Amino acid sequence: MKMESIDFRNFIENDSNPFILFDFGGHIKYLNNSAEILLGYVNPKVLYELATEYAPKSYGHKSILSNLEFDTFSFYSIMVGYEDDETIYIRLYNKPLTKQEKIVSKELMIPTDINSLLEANITLFEMQSSNTKLSLFVDQDLPMFKIDQNSFSKVIRKMLSSFKGCENLSIDLKLLFGEYIVLGDTKYQIVELILKSQKRDTSNDEEISQIVNNTYLTCQIKKDAFKLQMPIIV
Repeated sequence: MKMESIDFRNFIENDSNPFILFDFGGHIKYLNNSAEILLGYVNPKVLYELATEYAPKSYGHKSILSNLEFDTFSFYSIMVGYEDDETIYIRLYNKPLTKQEKIVSKELMIPTDINSLLEANITLFEMQSSNTKLSLFVDQDLPMFKIDQNSFSKVIRKMLSSFKGCENLSIDLKLLFGEYIVLGDTKYQIVELILKSQKRDTSNDEEISQIVNNTYLTCQIKKDAFKLQMPIIV
């Protein structure tokens, strides 16, 4: 088969590495599925400026090893290239993830209305920190799914306690579209819970990490926020 007869667009479209084609005004001409997800977390202007910063001095392509992080996305390298004066592309290469096998007892996981369980823990927090103004955004249409309620509540209480005394606390619970987590050989949709304020107490962070590591939950801990992700196991 001749290479000229192969349509590579489908390979690019479904590549797990984000690919974006800009014009030289910074406008997006094309992006693949992975890039579309990435742009939900990073401004396109940032990626365009990255492309122009590392672009080769003449027509062609250039690869750069560079550790980049955008929210929960981590990349180890980028490729930038252009073949004319009209468009420039950037491709970001995902950093390989270390697979960790978690031994978790499914007997502890029971069908749960995550909104109700979250609300119960928030009520306890409000009794202890009545001066904190809460902004709560949840998806009431989330399905019931299996979770270890005791571990979840323990993690949430520890997280909430780190915001005691804060003036404001935003809590956002939503379904992540187009993103999945693989457990064993099964792919599950993800529910994400974000707790964020201007600052917080970080003294419980290590304990929170230890609790999460013994569950199917994953957590990104920042100096001003927690981002907890849960697989929808039904």
